Amino acid sequence: MSGWIVDAVSDIVTLDSETLQPPPPTSAGDTVVPFLEGLAAIDDKMVMVLNLAALSDAVVVPEAA
Repeated sequence: MSGWIVDAVSDIVTLDSETLQPPPPTSAGDTVVPFLEGLAAIDDKMVMVLNLAALSDAVVVPEAA
């Protein structure tokens, strides 16, 4: 079992798939990070939409002693 601990949540929103923009390319032409699903404009803000499954794979948790 796994989960996430966060400091705070400011909003929870529902996005339509057409609202999601692809992540910008880096100078190498790849996406910025593998766990960035895309960007969405909400009101006057640009927010990052994360792929939590990919982010979980990227996190290394040390084994308990």
